[in-house]
Amino acid sequence: MLRSDSAYQGVMDKISKIQAYGLTHKLSIPTMAIIGDQSSGKSSVLEAITKLSFPRNKGMCTRFATQVTLRRDHTLQGDVVSARIEGKPDFNERFIIVKPPATFQSVIEEAVALLCTDGRPISEEVLEITVSGPTHPPLIIVDLPGFVRITLDNEAPDLPDTIRRINQKYIQNPRTIILAVVNAENDVNTSAALAEANQNDPGGERTIPIVTKIDRIENGLHTDWVEVLNNRRKFMRLGYLTMRNAAFEEKSSMSWDQAREEEDKVFSSELWSGVDSSRKGREAVRMRLSNVLYEHISKELPALKREIDTAVEKSKAELEAMGAPILTNEGARDKLFQASMLLQPQVGAFLRADYDYHYIATFKDVPIPESDLDPLFV
Repeated sequence: MLRSDSAYQGVMDKISKIQAYGLTHKLSIPTMAIIGDQSSGKSSVLEAITKLSFPRNKGMCTRFATQVTLRRDHTLQGDVVSARIEGKPDFNERFIIVKPPATFQSVIEEAVALLCTDGRPISEEVLEITVSGPTHPPLIIVDLPGFVRITLDNEAPDLPDTIRRINQKYIQNPRTIILAVVNAENDVNTSAALAEANQNDPGGERTIPIVTKIDRIENGLHTDWVEVLNNRRKFMRLGYLTMRNAAFEEKSSMSWDQAREEEDKVFSSELWSGVDSSRKGREAVRMRLSNVLYEHISKELPALKREIDTAVEKSKAELEAMGAPILTNEGARDKLFQASMLLQPQVGAFLRADYDYHYIATFKDVPIPESDLDPLFV
């Protein structure tokens, strides 16, 4: 890498600090969001990037936005994982530190039990996961629920709209890099992820398609996909990436390194020799995304700093308009005494019926509505 680890981590930590202060509701934060059709291999891509074992099944895997922050820390012997959900103190305290991989899936399962209540399959809350370790490339990525086109009889009819709303919250942000997962088993034109990305980023300026299940392409179609991956069919400024997903039956028994070995066998084939090595395979995907996000955040930081400075100045002005804070009981008594002393001349004027007193005189000619008069005197 051209830049030092400390430079990468310093940039990522600035974004993490902004998020820790709860400013994501007020500011547009640069990040990456991964989107895709249900069962497109999206969660497997996230697992390949993070080396974490996410829940996997043939139905809906991602039930809420899950932000994963990777931090490189050479002082650690292995990975240290923490998880939190805003406004859920019990959950946050319990998972300040999670020891992966044995307990990691239980964190996800508990988050599902906590957020997806009353039969709701989807939640609009956000699970935040931070992974620190000696080998991770610095990265911040948000996994979003997969798109569905129709609902089953036992599912809410508005499920597709809810999922789309959660996705839109992130991908319509011009500071979000969109990772659109595309299943190579289907035609590229049918991808809901690319359609959503194109709607929010029609010029392809901030979209990176990640083509999955590359080893399951029908015979004779490899040349077409090589053309797609080389950016010759639908241009994307940041280009395309591709990786092999472990088959569903392999996932429970295959380690990350074993999956990479199987992937290397696929990409060593002459069929994929026309795709640059920096754009194929899980390790290449990890490094490419880390580099892209670093450059993206570095570019956006000056404008983000100006927005923060403006927000700080506005808050300072609002605080000054409120007056000095009252921090003690004695201070509160003094403030009350000062207020009563200011009122004393006005109360005295009322008691003396001094209608020329300046405070009363301002209201002397104001008519009193009949509805405010006591009926006894009307």
